[in-house]
Amino acid sequence: MNTKKTLPIVLLMACAVPLLVMAITELRAQRYTGKPVPTLKDMLSSGMQPLTFKKVNAGWKYKKKGVENSQQMCTFGGTVPTGYGNFNDIPNFALYSSATHAYDPSYTTSFAGFSHTFPRDPAAVKGGGTKYSQKFYEQPVLSMPPQYKPKKFGQFTASIKNGQMKFMYQIPKGNESGMMVETDKYQYIQNCTTSSWFREYTREKVEGMAQLTFMAGEEMSYGEQNCRIKMGKAASKVKLLK
Repeated sequence: MNTKKTLPIVLLMACAVPLLVMAITELRAQRYTGKPVPTLKDMLSSGMQPLTFKKVNAGWKYKKKGVENSQQMCTFGGTVPTGYGNFNDIPNFALYSSATHAYDPSYTTSFAGFSHTFPRDPAAVKGGGTKYSQKFYEQPVLSMPPQYKPKKFGQFTASIKNGQMKFMYQIPKGNESGMMVETDKYQYIQNCTTSSWFREYTREKVEGMAQLTFMAGEEMSYGEQNCRIKMGKAASKVKLLK
């Protein structure tokens, strides 16, 4: 697996797991100077609309020594207000993620996430224009035989009703497309899992915050939600806190 592979579509893994694991491990290794993180109020006052999370589920398996044997998955679901009544009027979509972790109230660090921008697929518009379902496939390369069928690596579905757009973004197996996140520091994580403080964290309930900016055509929405991170020696999981 080539973790630095360049693709025409930059994947939003949309999962905060690698970001938050990196935040937690690094914060235990050194002291961070506190820096301001934009609040939900700040973001919405700049003209963005509110994004309401319905689901956040993510995981990162890092038991194997080699990064090529690791795995990541994520699901982001939410609702945003929209002036669009038909997906045929939306030329493209984009998602931008980030994550924050507070070591304590005085020391907060933020991590830039990932971005995925993709044009509307006319074939994905369903239900008279009010439903949308698009699958993402790995980019074919010249070395692939003519009969090779590209693998599906994710899916985006959405619907419009009564001025609200519901969406679900899913990446079940990031490894299959060579789009793993933060794997350039995989050995660092491996080293941390053998430390005594990391073993302590596997018995604690750690919290962080997932943030997502969602764009549909000219409309931009933003949401943030506290999440619970369960860290283990073999894998980490993130779930939404209600």
